[in-house]
Amino acid sequence: MQSRNENKIINQIKDKLTKNEAIISKADKGNSIIIIYQEEYKEKINKFISNNSFTIANGDFTKKLQKDIGNTIYECQQVRHKSDR
Repeated sequence: MQSRNENKIINQIKDKLTKNEAIISKADKGNSIIIIYQEEYKEKINKFISNNSFTIANGDFTKKLQKDIGNTIYECQQVRHKSDR
């Protein structure tokens, strides 16, 4: 449970981020975080999107992909089971 002082510090950090239009984000490399201005963050995202090929999907393919992965795992287990005989 957070103390009053911890809550006060967290709120001060949130206020500073909001006033400066900044966010906290996970760094690209390493296990660390960074503080970056929102506009700079948006620019990096847009640059990433424009430098990579993406296809807009018409619908949610999650269930199909999960089923395909499940089938592949099952098939691998069957092959492994047959080779253990």
